Amino acid sequence: THLAVAEEGTKVAMLKTGELDVAKVQVDSVRDLEAAGLRLMKYVGDSQSTVWLFYDVDHPEKYALGDVRVRKALSLAIDRKEMANTLFRGYAEPSVLWFVRSTAFFFDPNVLKPDPYDPEGAKKLLAEAGYANGFDMKMWDRVGYGETTYDQAVSGYFRKVGVRADLTPIDFNVFRTWFSPKHMPEIWGTAYGMIAQGQGMQFEKMLNAYHSTKGSPKNLKNPKLDELIEKVPNIADPTEKKRVA
Repeated sequence: THLAVAEEGTKVAMLKTGELDVAKVQVDSVRDLEAAGLRLMKYVGDSQSTVWLFYDVDHPEKYALGDVRVRKALSLAIDRKEMANTLFRGYAEPSVLWFVRSTAFFFDPNVLKPDPYDPEGAKKLLAEAGYANGFDMKMWDRVGYGETTYDQAVSGYFRKVGVRADLTPIDFNVFRTWFSPKHMPEIWGTAYGMIAQGQGMQFEKMLNAYHSTKGSPKNLKNPKLDELIEKVPNIADPTEKKRVA
């Protein structure tokens, strides 16, 4: 029998009493369940922590984040291994691409490697981009999604290289309205930490974001890419899918 138990504390209690045999639990529940003698199994999950950086692609020079050196610097500023081992207590691995798991049919660990932790390299890039003294930036923290600790960690890494990322609470229902062209300036030049789950980690369902007509109107128009986006999700055979892609 499948039971839908939304509250984590209730789920943990039911596992301890035997009312549930198997359940997906959050990282914070692991120690409690291990202490109770329950067996835990790890798997490549359906969530990924990301940081979105917003700037006007038509006028990138208006924003620090519009400079690719700044964006690269912020990536180098994050210690992914430390976050995986501490914040996620070893139940995570550094990722490379947004919404792409290491089990994706095209994933090649020899090619797709996460950026290393290199704060000195980050500072050098910031200086080259004209931000030797860093800069101030707003970083959104959506309320009620359990991402504050993650956002604080990312903000801390940014501050170590001179980028003063101030956390600002935001209601996500308000925040997502800013993704329309009319309101986009509200988030240009800011960052947003997010732990994506469910469909956010289903690669093929997110491909349309890069389609020239189905996705953002600011995407580059690439007929070959459009063709692949339309074709690849419908190929059932994984070998053929990898060959075509």
